Amino acid sequence: MNVSHFTIQRSIDGINFTEIGKVTAKGNGGYNFTDNQLPNASTVYYRLQMVDKNGSFTYSKVISCNLSNTNKALTIYPNPVKETLFVQINTTKAEKITVQVLDLQGKLLQQENTQVGVGNVSLSVNTATLTKGTYILVVKSSGKVEQKQFIKE
Repeated sequence: MNVSHFTIQRSIDGINFTEIGKVTAKGNGGYNFTDNQLPNASTVYYRLQMVDKNGSFTYSKVISCNLSNTNKALTIYPNPVKETLFVQINTTKAEKITVQVLDLQGKLLQQENTQVGVGNVSLSVNTATLTKGTYILVVKSSGKVEQKQFIKE
């Protein structure tokens, strides 16, 4: 493997891309990156620039993410939070969901799987063990992922 690093690029029109992050190549194929500054757009486009050790590069295929329904069914409070973050989710069916807390580098700090019913569901997340800082709450359900940023005081 001759790849030095991957540059993550984002666009709101699918044509003009800007760099939003960089991940060093480790050779294991397991990489992740969280976009913590989503633009106010209904669709966002991403691509990778794969940079070789000699400086040459190639681009990945462009992928699109539809954000038009993102964060409309998820509410969190209080924000900033001290010990308990309350989460309200509007669900359309009874299902198993996963609630995660990530740091800004995308590292998983907490995870809970729970069964929820239909309608407005209230959950609580214990944040007492988190140090002061900014975090991302991720809720995964039936192929849908929603996220909200929060601050721990």
